[in-house]
Amino acid sequence: MRITRLFPLLVTVACSEYGYGSRPDGDDGTSSEDPADPAGPDEPGDDDTGEERDDPPDCEPDALPMIQRVPWVETGWDDERHRAFDFDADGRLIGLQDLAPWDDAAEIVRYTAFGDVEPLDLHASSSLWALDVRTLADGRIAWPSSTSAVDVFDPQDGAVDRVHLTTDHYHPFSLEPEGGGTFLMLDGFALDRVDPATDRTKRLREYLAPQDPLTGAPQAIALSRSEETLYVLFSDTTAPVPPVSIAAYPYDGDRLGEPAVLLPPTVIPGVSEWYLLLATRRLAVDACDNMYILASDALWIVPSGGGQAAPVVAFPSALLEGSNKTLFWGHDAGYADPQTLYVTGYEDTPEARPVRYAIHLGVDGNHVLSR
Repeated sequence: MRITRLFPLLVTVACSEYGYGSRPDGDDGTSSEDPADPAGPDEPGDDDTGEERDDPPDCEPDALPMIQRVPWVETGWDDERHRAFDFDADGRLIGLQDLAPWDDAAEIVRYTAFGDVEPLDLHASSSLWALDVRTLADGRIAWPSSTSAVDVFDPQDGAVDRVHLTTDHYHPFSLEPEGGGTFLMLDGFALDRVDPATDRTKRLREYLAPQDPLTGAPQAIALSRSEETLYVLFSDTTAPVPPVSIAAYPYDGDRLGEPAVLLPPTVIPGVSEWYLLLATRRLAVDACDNMYILASDALWIVPSGGGQAAPVVAFPSALLEGSNKTLFWGHDAGYADPQTLYVTGYEDTPEARPVRYAIHLGVDGNHVLSR
């Protein structure tokens, strides 16, 4: 396990309202440069040649974790309009949001650094089912549009392809991209593999459970950088105080093996609820197979190979429970940073304002475009 330098975790992380402290140039956070990109596009490690890199992952943190509050784009809409987020192939933030407050349709938008919202697709997907949005390895953008379909948007030509799911479905709510343009999809207790190119869906597991007897309902999925392991976050919704657990499934691209429990049932404040009807991505895995869990007031870590969960860093303002939340990596393009985990949600305040945090961990992340 190579996370020992992350374990002085109960540290005070210096942060101001919009950053680690006052900015060197003294500006007020309205600069066109994204503070979530500490390295910048021209730092060593960037690759502008288009060639695939096969560098070993950096598993030694270069500093203690640092959290930064990133100014939110003001849209003038009610807070509950925002749902799920990711970075597109150019490193720009994309979002899934309701067409209008409390509307029954959703749209895909792209955000500038601190500017306007650019609609990418006004496709009237039902917002009841549109709970996740992910950039695929080929640069297209996918999201569930109904109980039986996933829409795939091509930013190059604006076309939207509807992938009709060929297996029985209950509620597809979490997507995990694979390197070849395919993706895994969590649907209730089942797990499917979807190939948009062939419109083919394969059921990999009918009933995901960390052990027998069942001790939890699956809430989130994440692939390892090698894509040979699938991590699943569970929550035992039958318990008075629901614990969470993590299981690792061997995966060969076609079948799942039998799981190993890496985090035994553990009560983590602010995470032990079942958010089937919310856009809530709470699990991320870095390039070194350390697992991160999004709670309402902190980011938690479980070491590679399993063990106890521990807090990495506390949020300056706790996130509102029962609201849409997203945890996602950046990658090496645009305003994104490949060693930073991004968090979106809503403040646990009477105003419930949307909030975005950038947590620089100093280890290589695991966005599909970084694999």
